[in-house]
Amino acid sequence: MSSSIIVREMGKKDDAHHIAFLDRLAVTSPSVLAYHYPFHRDLLVSQGVGEATYFGAWLHDELVGLLPGFLRTGVHGTVYSSMPYFGPTSGVLCARDENQVAIHEALLNSALGRLRASPDPISASFYTPLFFDDFEIYDSLMPNATVVDKFTQYIELDHFRPNPNTRKNVRTALKNGVTISDKVEADTPDTFYEIYRQNCLESGIPLKQKNVIDYLLRAPGREKYVRSYFAYRDEKMIAGLIILLSPSTASFWIPGSLRKERSIQPGTALLDHGIRETQSLGIRIWNWESSPSRESGVYTFKKRWGSQEGSYRIYVVPFEGLRTLGQDEIETHYPLYFVYPFDRL
Repeated sequence: MSSSIIVREMGKKDDAHHIAFLDRLAVTSPSVLAYHYPFHRDLLVSQGVGEATYFGAWLHDELVGLLPGFLRTGVHGTVYSSMPYFGPTSGVLCARDENQVAIHEALLNSALGRLRASPDPISASFYTPLFFDDFEIYDSLMPNATVVDKFTQYIELDHFRPNPNTRKNVRTALKNGVTISDKVEADTPDTFYEIYRQNCLESGIPLKQKNVIDYLLRAPGREKYVRSYFAYRDEKMIAGLIILLSPSTASFWIPGSLRKERSIQPGTALLDHGIRETQSLGIRIWNWESSPSRESGVYTFKKRWGSQEGSYRIYVVPFEGLRTLGQDEIETHYPLYFVYPFDRL
């Protein structure tokens, strides 16, 4: 490791450096996501997800690498994840140059060291970034980690063209009086959340908290990172969509539509509108996130939009505290954290 690289924990006082680094890196790397910015860190902190534990790698007084992550200490001990929520959401972010191995080593060792110093360490998990394929770096630096291979889906927006069926469905929505608005009125968060809540209950999908929606739709400065669109018919909201933006990548975050209105395709109209707007902003990638399996309806739906498939990995370093835990304890006390693959406990 280069002796010139210095690692220190990042806080609010470093936000200007944090944002400038990500904006600079995003020019060449679609791996930079909205999830990596202080905006999303503050969202997670406000929801009580855990303790923000971000590490920065500095070279000659310049921030050259970032490892976002969170610690959570529960009754059984402490877990670390880069990042909470599931998907290719973080890992080490840096330029792919002659310093990348040294930056990875410095940042990953710092995170592991921080967990070791915490009460009763249980495990540390690291998701590799979207489009990152140098897995041998993680393999060499964490040879004893448990590795989980995963997949995700995305669209290259420069080449996106809606297929005939999509165009037909959009026309169906418009012919049935569907209109689209990006205005957030006083009652918009409540109305959209109820639609989203019903969708989750119908499909058995874990429900995000109401104040998460409030935060995204009402937070000061949200315009840089959040786009929201709502479909109306006869002045009544029938569907909505929230996406999160970085300078290079749009991440599909929360959709929702009334079951009784789905036949007129308001969700398709919203997605088509959202994708076209992100194209106009110069964003290069539409990030669908991961799906439960290739056999799932969610995967098939994304595939219909001309999605490509990418791979990522989760590296999990277990500690002594993991020995006493089962699936029930992990799900109860460490929600949103990938503590360890349940099928290998």
